[in-house]
Amino acid sequence: MLKKRGQVSTFVIICVLVLFVFVFIFMLRDSVREKFRGTVDREGYLISQMSQIKKSINACLAEESENAVKLLGESGGYFNPAEHVTYHGTKISVLCAKTPGAETCSAKPISIEQAAENLNNYLTTEIKNCIDLNPYRKKDYTLETGEFNLDIEIKDDEVITELNYPITLKLDAIELKNQDILNNLKKPLGKSINLANQIISNEANSGSFDVMGASLLSKGEYTIRERKSYPNKIYIIDFNERYKFNIGIQGES
Repeated sequence: MLKKRGQVSTFVIICVLVLFVFVFIFMLRDSVREKFRGTVDREGYLISQMSQIKKSINACLAEESENAVKLLGESGGYFNPAEHVTYHGTKISVLCAKTPGAETCSAKPISIEQAAENLNNYLTTEIKNCIDLNPYRKKDYTLETGEFNLDIEIKDDEVITELNYPITLKLDAIELKNQDILNNLKKPLGKSINLANQIISNEANSGSFDVMGASLLSKGEYTIRERKSYPNKIYIIDFNERYKFNIGIQGES
């Protein structure tokens, strides 16, 4: 009888131990699941925040690039040019300076590299002023930024702007970093600069440029107009209202 009672007691103890193990495993599984779910939720939260930040930066990059490239064309390749002529209130760079006593002028061609440098210097300030990360610094994560670097490539029919601005979001053990942002602006700035250099070369050599012939040769891609702003001369390269580039030729007063 005692032996049977002992067997029953042992069986009960084993059952209790097995039950305890099952309960422990069940609780441990829920704990791991909750921890995993929390990690996934936090990561998803950071991804969402980074997406908003990139959207905001990309909007600044696109808008400021559009404005800057337009202004660069209107002012003849330089921002706020020191040596300029004025046409309808716009300061236009002198790309061919008057030679005293001569019908010709001294050419001051602008290179693609110089235009890219001008754009880079101007855009770096404008984009920095546009980007506002303050709303994202007041969240429950840490936001860190790195060095701001802008790279600009001018091609015939497009301007490519690449922004390298490292941003890192940290929340507990989770860390998320952004990537470079590209903006491709379809404006014929490179082609405009090449045409401008042809025009000032002709002005320097002969004192004139055949706007009619050049416009016809473009087969409708652009027109070139000559305007007077005494004693100066203005050339306007017009890509059918899609883009304009102005050139200042200094006259002798």
